[in-house]
Amino acid sequence: MKYFSLSFFLLLNCAVHSQSNDQGKFYLGFSFSPNICFRTLSNNHSDSGMFVDELIKLRNSNETLKTGYTTGLDFGYNLNSSMSIELGMHYSNIGYQQKLTEARVLAPDPSIPEKFKNKYHMHYIDIPLRFNYIFNEDKFQFFGSLGITTHFFQKEMAVSVAYFKDRTEKNRRETTYAYNTINISPTVSAGIIYPLGDRFKIRIEPTFRYGALKILNAPLVTHLYSFGINTGIYCKL
Repeated sequence: MKYFSLSFFLLLNCAVHSQSNDQGKFYLGFSFSPNICFRTLSNNHSDSGMFVDELIKLRNSNETLKTGYTTGLDFGYNLNSSMSIELGMHYSNIGYQQKLTEARVLAPDPSIPEKFKNKYHMHYIDIPLRFNYIFNEDKFQFFGSLGITTHFFQKEMAVSVAYFKDRTEKNRRETTYAYNTINISPTVSAGIIYPLGDRFKIRIEPTFRYGALKILNAPLVTHLYSFGINTGIYCKL
């Protein structure tokens, strides 16, 4: 959380300073995006034999998408009526999950779940930097955005869900894998802007991010990605 705290005070200082320098060109906003998250797998070593390839096939058949989120603050500067640049501080939960699996037992046993699955929630502090372009100057505006997001890994929480005949049990634990501390994701989005008076506006934008760097140094290379509908409210300073 130290990255989040430091970035928050940096943006707050910039926001206060901007009011005295160029009021109206700067803006501050809050955004939230529910996301669909998953990962890609590849073999990083040709000499690792058939094991990694078979593991990829097994995981691809047993794992699926999971829901996550990204939320935080954005601080921007309007270069002109059509273009702006933004820096943000976000917190994100991404990852993947195991498909629901039926337990295979020879005889019914109340101590053994009928079905089970595992979810892997990876938590990051995100610093997005992006460029926005507005295509029209009507009240109902369309825009596109390109940028890059730097991710700072915080923790991974593994959640085991067991479905018994008469109950459901969940077990949460923090994993100890040596995940890489920093990742980078190219980010692309496009959406609409609707003003709420002279100072406020709402922005809705489908957003896609793909992790350019592997999350773990291993023969089995994993890249995370997410797709979401980001919604934000922004205020001119």
